[in-house]
Amino acid sequence: MSMLEQDHQSQSCQKAATCQHMPEGKDSTSTEKLKEMIEILKEEKDKLQEENDKLIEEKEKLADKVLKLEEDLSAERESRSRLQDEKELLAQQHAGSADKLKHDLASPAPSSAWTLPPYMQDKLNALFDSQQSKQEHQPPTPASELGLELGLSDTVLRDLADKAGSLEEYARLVAREWELASKQEALGRAEVQRRMAEEIPGGSWDSPLSEGC
Repeated sequence: MSMLEQDHQSQSCQKAATCQHMPEGKDSTSTEKLKEMIEILKEEKDKLQEENDKLIEEKEKLADKVLKLEEDLSAERESRSRLQDEKELLAQQHAGSADKLKHDLASPAPSSAWTLPPYMQDKLNALFDSQQSKQEHQPPTPASELGLELGLSDTVLRDLADKAGSLEEYARLVAREWELASKQEALGRAEVQRRMAEEIPGGSWDSPLSEGC
C-alpha cells in the first residue's frame, strides 16, 4: 500500500472516530440540562407547595376570625335583648310603683310610730300653708329643704299636703312616708338584701323570688 493510500485511510478513520464521539457529547449535555430543569421544576413545585400551605393557614385563620365575630355578634344581640327585657321590666316596676304610690296617697293613711323632729315642724307648717293657699310667689325652700332632710321629693310632699285635711293629718302622712323611705333605703344595703335572700325559699334563675319552683 502506498503512502498516499495510508494517509487517506488514516484520515478516514479519524473522521469516523470524530463522528462517533460527537453524538455522545451532545447526549451528555442534554442530560445535564434535563437534570437541571428537573431540579428547577422541583424547586418551583416546593415553593408553590409552601405558598399553598401558607394560603391554607391564612384561610383557616380568617375562618376562625369570622367564627369569633359571629360569636361576638350573637353575644351582643343577646346582651341587647337582655338589656331591653330589663328595661321593660324596670319600666313596669316603675309604673307599678307609681300606681301604688297613687293608691297609697288616695287611701287612708296608716298610723306610724314615727314623728317628725320639732325643728322640722316650722318648715312643715310653711309648706302646708303655701300648698293650701296655692300662692304663686311662695319661697321654694320649705319643700326642698324638708325633702332633702326626709329623703322625699317635693312632688310627694305637695301631694300629701293636697290630700291632708289638716296640719295634724299632714304631719302623720309625711311621717309615714318618711318611715317608708328610710326603710326602703335600709333595705338597699347589701347585708340586708343578702339576709332577706337567705330567707326566701325556692325560685329559679328566671324567677328567683317565686316559691315552689
